[in-house]
Amino acid sequence: MKSFVKAFLSSFLIVALWTSLPEARDYSEYRGDRIVFRYEPALDKAARRLAQEYPEIRADVENKIGWRARFIPTVVLFGRSDDFDKIVASRLITGFAVPGRHLIVIDYSKTGNTPFDLRDTLAHELGHLLLHDRISYNRLPRWLDEGVAQWASGGKADILNPGGREILKRAAISGNLIALADLTSSFPRQDRQLLLAYEESRNLIEYIAGEHGEDSVRSVLGGMAGGKTVEEAIRDNLNAGLSAIEQEWKIQLKNEYSLPAYIADHIYWVLFASAAFITIAAYLKFRQRLRNYRDEEPEESARGDNPS
Repeated sequence: MKSFVKAFLSSFLIVALWTSLPEARDYSEYRGDRIVFRYEPALDKAARRLAQEYPEIRADVENKIGWRARFIPTVVLFGRSDDFDKIVASRLITGFAVPGRHLIVIDYSKTGNTPFDLRDTLAHELGHLLLHDRISYNRLPRWLDEGVAQWASGGKADILNPGGREILKRAAISGNLIALADLTSSFPRQDRQLLLAYEESRNLIEYIAGEHGEDSVRSVLGGMAGGKTVEEAIRDNLNAGLSAIEQEWKIQLKNEYSLPAYIADHIYWVLFASAAFITIAAYLKFRQRLRNYRDEEPEESARGDNPS
């Protein structure tokens, strides 16, 4: 109940903040096939292109999750990060969904550099709307929500991801992974931990899909849509409890990202660093020999000037 109230208040605040922006009333609107776009006039071409692509995007996400969209989303495109950042908790965030209003908000300035980033961000947020259309806030853990949304959008998160996978590797090697229990109702606010939370969520869902099959992920979601808790749905469909699945996943991560595996994965960097170290060591040794030679040279010259 607490997470539901928090989500409701957050959604209300987000919408209130957005509608309070002076520029919001000047936004253009375009209606596509079962989707509505609101955007700054300068983004008209981008909005129309995305509207044309939406049927394919929707079909991909629906097929991945296994549910059909029963709603018509409204997508708001922000053209300036300073406006967008007024209504989000982190500068890394590129988009978010407000399920209660079937609303998707995207920072075009962060995602519009390549068409795929914008398209994948829309797919990610649509995944959130599909999940929350059938599973209420108080029964959908944040790690599952974000993990499935990334899985459904080809691994795309709704945050900038500077080195997120590298952060996951280091956390796995050092044993500093965040427990799922700590990712149930919210994610950390600190940038590095936030990236780790997203990467863990993505990797765990990919692990379940890889080990138990993609249908198992859809079955878990179906069980939760039918009223089961995440623990019940996982036990019924994966033949193991959530804690056991978490431990198996962590063991797999440690094996995959063990120190030897980590070194092998970075072999070119290791070889380059080793070659650089050897070169520097050889140069320093040469300098030392040259210095010793110069120190000895005057003494030998002096002996030559004074024959016995």
